[in-house]
Amino acid sequence: MATVSMFLFAIFLIFFTTQAMVWVMSFCCKRPDDGDEYINPYRIVPREEHENYKRYERQEYLDSFRK
Repeated sequence: MATVSMFLFAIFLIFFTTQAMVWVMSFCCKRPDDGDEYINPYRIVPREEHENYKRYERQEYLDSFRK
């Protein structure tokens, strides 16, 4: 029974020390404060081009009434 309790205690110590190390290291990492400036790099169409395309489609739609 003593070996099982020692094993469980060792597992607890390993878990506790890794969590403590992660907690301490989290203070060293600085998170970026780019709330509004974030652009998703995986977007298929970048935002500015998308806005231009929507404007182009709207203009084409309005021009179709003039013809």
